[in-house]
Amino acid sequence: MNEREFLFCKYYYMSQNPKEAAIKAGYSSSTAEKTAQQLLYRQDINEYLEKIKTDLKKDQILSLAITALKRLIFCRPNDVLILALKSQELSENQIENLDLFQISEIKKLKDGGFEFKFTDRIKAIDCLISLLDKMDDDSGAENFFKALALEDGENFVN
Repeated sequence: MNEREFLFCKYYYMSQNPKEAAIKAGYSSSTAEKTAQQLLYRQDINEYLEKIKTDLKKDQILSLAITALKRLIFCRPNDVLILALKSQELSENQIENLDLFQISEIKKLKDGGFEFKFTDRIKAIDCLISLLDKMDDDSGAENFFKALALEDGENFVN
């Protein structure tokens, strides 16, 4: 397997979205869906995905969950607004590259507009605190702030 294929496996395991994983791994967005399906049919890719699954420890799974919850809690609606206001002007490629992670549902209305339902941030915060409480005996609030402290210096609020 080459580097892009390893990246594809990593991104696919985290998102369970083949097309998104292929794009993030560096494949062309115009062929990402087809490439992803081809990769997922390969035995070596499936064996590596199974290895990832068995190698992940509880802490790593919790870390992935915490990362996803932080993304839901602090995501900005900028791309959703772009889609809502300029959907007719965007190419398919531009739409595919929008960050719509915080959207739980999109409906196209009869008048051509859209209705967006966002993920409940309060529930995401509650879930994050609950996960952190299970990790150790510290208070939920203290763990919450520990989770928000990013080791790599990434700024979670732009």
